[in-house]
Amino acid sequence: MLKLSRALVVFSLLLLTRAAVATETENVGMRVLPAPGKVAVDGKVNDWDLSGGVFVCGDVESLRDKVSLWVHTMYDDQNLYVLARWRDETPLNNPGQTIADYGFAGDCLQLRFIAAPETPEERTSHWTCWKGRDGADLMDVQYGKQFNDGGNLKDAKTAGAAQAFATDKDGKGYVQELAIPWKLLGKTAASPGAGKSFIMTIEPNYTVGSNGRLTLKDVFKPGITPDRVFTFMSANTWVPQR
Repeated sequence: MLKLSRALVVFSLLLLTRAAVATETENVGMRVLPAPGKVAVDGKVNDWDLSGGVFVCGDVESLRDKVSLWVHTMYDDQNLYVLARWRDETPLNNPGQTIADYGFAGDCLQLRFIAAPETPEERTSHWTCWKGRDGADLMDVQYGKQFNDGGNLKDAKTAGAAQAFATDKDGKGYVQELAIPWKLLGKTAASPGAGKSFIMTIEPNYTVGSNGRLTLKDVFKPGITPDRVFTFMSANTWVPQR
């Protein structure tokens, strides 16, 4: 019994040591770059400027090549574009069906925005973008900091948004590309324009096992402790983008 107890203590210490050295990324901004030309939402990166991306991972020492992603943003007069380059050894295996289930239960990209912050035109939106096991994909959007502003869209693609996926050749990752019309982010169709900002945070989700979930949180306001549990309710920690 004594030997077993000692073994448990050693095992617990090893787990604590591993947890202590796990580094979680914390990006305090993201460069939103002008699109270099026309952007085709096709899951390819050849028309992207990748120089402004941020790397997101919950355990850089152990999982950077297995459970991580690069996120990039660009814009033109019509759309905000988002590109996620995922490392995922079981890509696109969200257990839900788009007709009935919640996308955040597995592989999906959640994005949260505040357009025209601190003005009469301010508008908050929560986006859940995913592909289900039924082969269909959705860009679900809900409005309001408390999800109570109405005008929600089950699938924003019906209002001009676009989304595409492409699995990596090695089968251990995928690309997710989005076009989000400015008219669906703000109360007007106009882009923020040079020198103006919008607020953003990102929540990538992974399917773990058959129906478990691992969620990452990143892109936070500098100088403030981020809320990595209730990020969706903590708009004061989201970061302005220009």
